[in-house]
Amino acid sequence: GWPISILDRERAATMEFVLRHGRADESYVFNPAGHEIGLGGLLLVAADDGRPLGNPVKDSMAGKLTDDTSQVLVAIYSSAQVATPEEVAGVAREFGELLRAHGGADVVASGVLTAES
Repeated sequence: GWPISILDRERAATMEFVLRHGRADESYVFNPAGHEIGLGGLLLVAADDGRPLGNPVKDSMAGKLTDDTSQVLVAIYSSAQVATPEEVAGVAREFGELLRAHGGADVVASGVLTAES
């Protein structure tokens, strides 16, 4: 029940990511039909060059997983009004273990970003 983004690190053409709010004029295509989502005000994951890649509603085509995906970034979104950083960390660890057990992951790392980070 947690909103997440699961992005292909290689397809997104970045190994570094930033968490920020979308600008009023930003959008991206989120499906093969070419539909766009406006990103103004939404919390999102962006590439280190600023390109928005995912948000709690829809992820961009630029970061979508494929059959060839071998490295992923998973962003689990929450609010301090919903969960403590420790609870989010627990969910992230659990998700990592699921990736290891059922997704073939051999390296899993997690951390929590807060407004103070």
